Amino acid sequence: MRANTSSVDTLIGNRLRTLRAASGLSTKDMAEAAKIPVEEYSLSERGERRLRAHELFRVAAKLNVGMSDVLSVLQRPFVDKCSGF
Repeated sequence: MRANTSSVDTLIGNRLRTLRAASGLSTKDMAEAAKIPVEEYSLSERGERRLRAHELFRVAAKLNVGMSDVLSVLQRPFVDKCSGF
């Protein structure tokens, strides 16, 4: 079974929303950090827009977390189950 790309995007978006809320930052703060419009950042948190690597890196930096913290939702059990590794 192959992972549905949108399910991965949704997992990452949910993780970003959780980290942002815990940090007390707004979607505007995050959009400015990623250098994208607020509407596009909001779509990313809903899994409807994929952040580019450089945008995701900027967002992680704004949240004061590493990329591994953002991508922690994609740990082995999920990858094994969905990606056929």
